[in-house]
Parts: sequence; C-alpha cells; structure tokens
Amino acid sequence: MKRSPRRRRKTQAQLADKYDCYQNSVQEPEADVPFVERIFRKHRGRAPRTLREDFCGTAAFACAWVRAHRENIAFGIDLDPEPLAWGREHNVAALTPHQQARVKLIEGNVLDVGHEAVDVTVAYNFSYFLFRTRPEMLEYFRKARASLGPEGMLFLDVYGGPESQQSQVEEREHDGFTYIWEQRSFDPIQNHGVNYIHYEFPDGSEMHRAFAYEWRIWSISELREVLSDAGFSTTEVYWEGTDSKTGQGNDVFTKRERALDDPAWVRAIEDVGGLVVTDGTWSELFTSTETYVTPALATHYGMSAVPSSPGWVPYDNDERAGVLAHGSFLSLSSTQTNGTLPSRRGAMISRRILCLTILPPPPDVDVDDGVEVPDGACKYEAYQAHRAAGSSCNGCHESMDAIGFGFERFDGLGVYRTTERLNTDCSIDGAGSAAGGDFSGPRQFATVVRDSGNLTDCGTQQLMRFALRRQLASEDSGLADRMHTTFVDSGEDFRSLVIGLALDPTFRHRMEASP
Repeated sequence: MKRSPRRRRKTQAQLADKYDCYQNSVQEPEADVPFVERIFRKHRGRAPRTLREDFCGTAAFACAWVRAHRENIAFGIDLDPEPLAWGREHNVAALTPHQQARVKLIEGNVLDVGHEAVDVTVAYNFSYFLFRTRPEMLEYFRKARASLGPEGMLFLDVYGGPESQQSQVEEREHDGFTYIWEQRSFDPIQNHGVNYIHYEFPDGSEMHRAFAYEWRIWSISELREVLSDAGFSTTEVYWEGTDSKTGQGNDVFTKRERALDDPAWVRAIEDVGGLVVTDGTWSELFTSTETYVTPALATHYGMSAVPSSPGWVPYDNDERAGVLAHGSFLSLSSTQTNGTLPSRRGAMISRRILCLTILPPPPDVDVDDGVEVPDGACKYEAYQAHRAAGSSCNGCHESMDAIGFGFERFDGLGVYRTTERLNTDCSIDGAGSAAGGDFSGPRQFATVVRDSGNLTDCGTQQLMRFALRRQLASEDSGLADRMHTTFVDSGEDFRSLVIGLALDPTFRHRMEASP
C-alpha cells in the first residue's frame, strides 16, 4: 500500500507575523508618547490632545496616544491598505470602545489628506525619507505645517552618521526572533540608500526582506533648512545619549546644537510654529529666550503681551534671557527695594556664575551702602572716580564693576530701565565685560560666558561643592576633570552630571578626617 506523503511542518518564519515582529523590534510608542507630551507641555504650558500620525502603518503610535488620556484624539494616515487593516484588527481592536471612538485611520496620501487642525503631527521611523528631492520634502513639510493648529508642533526622527552610508548588517536579539537590519547599498552622489529588515528564528528559518526601504539619507542641517523654508520658525534637535557599557543609545534625549562625532546616530527633531523655550541643558538655563510668568509678573517686567494665565512666553526685550533676567536672581545682591549696587551685584555674579575668587572688603568698608554718589552726579561716574582714586580694592573692583554695570539696566527687582532711579538725567548704557568679552544685559552675558567655557566649568564646580559640602582643594582636580568631561560629553545634561558625580568613587568613598 502506497503511503501518502507526510505534510511538511511550517517553519517559524512561515508562522510568524511580520507586523508583530516589527512592532516588537522597531517601535516603542510607550516611550515616544511621553516624550512628545513632555516637550509640548514644556513649550506650550498645556498638554497636547490631538495628534496626526503620518505614515502610520499599523497605527501603533496613534493607538498609544488615545490610551494615554481619555481626551486624546488621533488620526493615522497611510497609503498602504495592508498595514492599516492589520492595525485595525490588532491595535484598534485591543482598545476600549471609548478609545476606539477617538482614533481614525485613513487610507490616503499624507500630501492630500486633510482634517481638523491638530496639536501634534509625528512622522517617525524615518518614513518621510521616502521623499528623495528637496521640492518633494518641502511640499511635505508645508502640508505637515498646514495640519497643525496655532500652537502645533511637528515631531520627526532622523538617523545618520558615517555608518549609515556603509553596506553592513546589524543583528539584535528579541524574544523569539533575531532582528536583522541590512544596509544593502548607498549611493554617495544621490545620498540614496537601499535597506532591508529580515527576521531570523530559532529553527533556522528566515523571513527574508520582510520590509524594504529606498530612502534618501537626509542630514539634519538639510532638514532644518527645508523646514525653515516651509515656514517653521524654530527647530530643535534632541540628541540621544550613549550607554557607557553597551555603546548603544540610552533613551535619554537632550537638546543640542552641536554634537561630537558619532559613527551612527538616531535623533529626534522637533519643529514648531513659534518661539520655544529650550529644554535640557545647563547653558540653556541662562540663554533661553522664553520664560514662565504669571500675568502679574509679566506686567512687572513690562512685557508687551501679558498672558491671561500662567504660561511660557517669549521675552520681548533683547537684553533678557534665562534665569539671570529674573527678579528673583537680580534681587540677590540688593539692599534697597529697587536700587542697585553694581559692585555687590558684580561680586555675587562672579562668585556664583563664574566661580571667581572675590576677596572680602576691608573691615571699615560698608558694602551695603555702595559707593557714595554726590548730588547731581551719575552713578557710573562716581564709581569710575572711586576706582581712579586708587586703593588695594581696585583689582577686584575692576572686574566686579565691569560685570555689575553690564546688568545696570535692570533694577533690584528685575525691572528694565534706561535712566538712573535717583537722577533721570543720567542715562544707563549697560556696557559691561566678563570672561574676555563685552556684553550688555543678561542675554549677551550668558552668551559670552557660555562661549568662553566658564559657565560649564563653574556649574561643575558648584555641584561638586554642594555634594562634597566643602570648598574644593587641589586634590579634587582629578574628580573635577572627570566631571567636566562627563558634563561636556553629555551635552551639558545636568542629570548626567549628577549621576556621574554620585557614582564616582571619590564621592562614594570619602575619607573621614582622623580625630
């Protein structure tokens, strides 16, 4: 009797679902949604509620968005009906009825589909790289901008680096399969790359070329220029840190304008329709062109646009920037309600922001009164005459006064003025110098000391003094060097500096003095 042929058992590759593999190996909406919410709230002072996911595929981001809050609404746009159908069957179906009612998947071209304006549009996983010419990318960015409301923001991710332009294969283990990223070819003239995703399984079977991509590998500078031409007034780049043990990304993103050479990187670009406050770095605490104010505080500062409720607003004074323009800081050196003591203010800034050594005054000098200004005289002239008289204090006064008078247009409570309070015939030019550069006001001061490196150096030293609970000594130089390197390499991420100090052996194993 002739036996019937045995049926061959299907391989794991044949049984696997490529979209399920993709979501488990490439996408991470549970981390992306909080990032978008955090950045939007930081800039706009409120939570975003409406989202458009361009090139949504299976709509994993859109579904995670409506799960995140009961008022969130999402639109998902994609040309390909297959992943949309999969997304409806698996991702949308897994939502509650109330959540399902707040997500709408649309089969169509992102250049054509329209709907109500949204708070946020996202184009993740480098999907927009399919636009391979500048006119095509410009058209897309213009359409994306048109999809946004008055406070809307566009979020993109981008990858690059020398390794993105090389034929190579990268493997990464996941639960039940191996993810394989193949960079098949790269044309350096057209910046055109051909890439594939394969999946390999424990039984040796492979899902070959599960996904194929033909992209232009755009640089960040190219994208920012096109975004500007599309009407976005500001773009911000958030750079991912690197895990020191694995050499891979650590999911910690900080805003950067410059970055060290990196063979391969994946980063986020945020594009907004208006001015934004910076986020994440030490220097930006001092250089930000926006501030958070209440209506009363905005009136106090003399802002032209007073908000109806507390929120982030742009400074409309070219000399203001960051926390050094806050009344809370400018009042620290005052002994009068709204008067100023340039030497005292200069000494305070020298010690706290620049970590300069300022010797205490002689015991017979009352620093709370400042230099006596004769009736009818101008303050600057009085201080100039005081220095010209010559004394052992001149060395310190030269540097202190140069800083203090650079802030003189801001009174003891942070109000801007151009004439002296007690003699309005005396104009205030606000000219100062510090760290080898000239400045006028907090904005220029912050730029000068940032570019000189003093701001980063002093920030590192101040944290060390606080953590060690003492003044630094010569034997701390090694620790200081390590912390400075950590701070700079992290893009001035203060969290990285704190963690680096806490984990350093010098901090963890401090020697106690012998009795």
